[in-house]
Amino acid sequence: MTWLGVLVAVTVLAAGIVKEIRSGRRAPWRFVALLVVAAALLVLILEPTRDALSDRQAAWVLTPVASQAEMRQQGPNLGPETLSVALPGAPSRSSSTENSPDLATFLRRHPEVDRLRILGAGLEPWDLEDLAPTVTADADVSLGPGIRTVSWSRRLGIGEWLEITGSFSGTAGSVLTLQLAGPGASQDEVELRFDRGAETQAFSLRTLPPGVGRFLYRVSVSGKEGAASQTELIDVQVEAPTLPAVLWLEDAPSFETRHLESWLSGLGAELAIRSRVSRDRYRSDFLNMERITLSRLTWEVLDRFDLVIVEQRAWNRLGRSEGALLKEAVAERGLGLIVRLDPRVEEESAGVWPLGFAGRRIPDLERLRVHAPGPAGAAASPVEIAPFELALDRGMTPLFSDRSGRVLAARRPSGAGSIAATLLRGTYAWVLEGDSQSHQTIWRKLLREVSRPQDQPFWQLPVGPILVDEPLVVSLQSQLEAAELPSARLVLPGGSAVPVALRGDAALAGRWSTTLWPLETGWHRLESAEASLEFHVVGAGTWHRWQEERRWRATRLAALRAQDESPREEVPVRIPWPRLPFFLVLLVGLGLLWLDERRPHPGGSSSTQGRRGETRPR
Repeated sequence: MTWLGVLVAVTVLAAGIVKEIRSGRRAPWRFVALLVVAAALLVLILEPTRDALSDRQAAWVLTPVASQAEMRQQGPNLGPETLSVALPGAPSRSSSTENSPDLATFLRRHPEVDRLRILGAGLEPWDLEDLAPTVTADADVSLGPGIRTVSWSRRLGIGEWLEITGSFSGTAGSVLTLQLAGPGASQDEVELRFDRGAETQAFSLRTLPPGVGRFLYRVSVSGKEGAASQTELIDVQVEAPTLPAVLWLEDAPSFETRHLESWLSGLGAELAIRSRVSRDRYRSDFLNMERITLSRLTWEVLDRFDLVIVEQRAWNRLGRSEGALLKEAVAERGLGLIVRLDPRVEEESAGVWPLGFAGRRIPDLERLRVHAPGPAGAAASPVEIAPFELALDRGMTPLFSDRSGRVLAARRPSGAGSIAATLLRGTYAWVLEGDSQSHQTIWRKLLREVSRPQDQPFWQLPVGPILVDEPLVVSLQSQLEAAELPSARLVLPGGSAVPVALRGDAALAGRWSTTLWPLETGWHRLESAEASLEFHVVGAGTWHRWQEERRWRATRLAALRAQDESPREEVPVRIPWPRLPFFLVLLVGLGLLWLDERRPHPGGSSSTQGRRGETRPR
């Protein structure tokens, strides 16, 4: 190659000199230009190198969003002698920067590397798992606008609201609108204003899915002009809930019981109601279940139900043995118990609250107005209850509060089960106004939070979007013995199914997991003999800002690990001369020679003048 380069350069120089002599041009600068052009061509062909010192154990990794300004800021750190690699989507710094499809490929080529300096948004979490080299990264990276974080529940029960929460990054002074649209009549939107110094805003969007099934919703971002600049997909599966078997103990029939009975019977739930009609005489009603004897509570009776709802007057009239049995069933067998408090009874009993709950009267109020929960209840009239609120004790969880933050329903654990107290009364009035959804929302939460825990198998997926060609960790919570391996499969969008191999979790009994790599977009379904779950896979070109944020967070977390501070030894390396200056010299030299030939010379060339001198007029 060396002799070929020399031969080409000498040939070009000789040809230029011969042409100059034959054309009669003797300008010295043209010979100098020919010499410079030949030398530049020789350098470009031979690609000479020079000696330099380099730490070959450290490498720079250029990732997407690595701006040219950020690379220029590093200055000489990214010189030709520096080992560097550009991953897909990242710009190359120089001709010495390698291009690699992923970090693992680059590290296989350079096993000596034990330190990585990351430029740009960073690396994916799975690229950083079990990574041997230590990582350093700049904390100040300019990422673009968009949805930074987002979360929602992929599995909902019928009647539950889909709530999408997250954060959005915008530019200072901009005003954007986030809109949630999809199946069902309800939609939601929120306006985000980004003042200087507050380029990140939290958001929350809610909607009510129309029924059982799988649904796709769209979150769109639009500016002042109204055109959507970004649209992302949200997937959700709505299931018919597994309803608890409920026993209601009341001192007298009430409208609340009647409306709850109507709702639960329509869902197919099992419900038994024991109403006191006189001293030691009760009336029993049963829905969707066989008739049993309820005149006296026994272990056999309580084991038949998952939840007991008792009016406070009925609780006070229970015999000592029945009250003790209820408490024991909650603590030992996980039964749920809800007491519907009546402040009038508290005043009659000198302020003694049952089951360890306590409260206080709200001063300066004759009646407390309670508004219906959720957007659907905004138009409903508030119900009025006695002006009392519950006092939270250690271990208690509030279940419902009014708009002023007063706790009106709370739950506390008791052994294997839970006990709750509620001050809400008369919520059936919302049903009479046509807002049955608000009434059902409150009772659905009470039933779900307090009922006996259901040991039903279920699939679990990570929070956030699921993208194609990315690892997806799925887990199945099952009560199978360790020796029993659950069988599962993944149904693809086209309808074909592939088996899924699960492995048991060494730390959590009954938990089985695996990692999938979805290869196509669309709806997928995980199936086992005990549970199923559908989820939607979106394309790699969606959720850009969310992906950048994921890489940024994962890379900064990896950079927090202990750094290797051992001294580094620089080794001599041969690096090529920069080619761009010589290429520019070649172009300039050839351009000057060409322009000089195109320029007319005064009096013509010397050879032309000689030929004219040989002609004599007769």
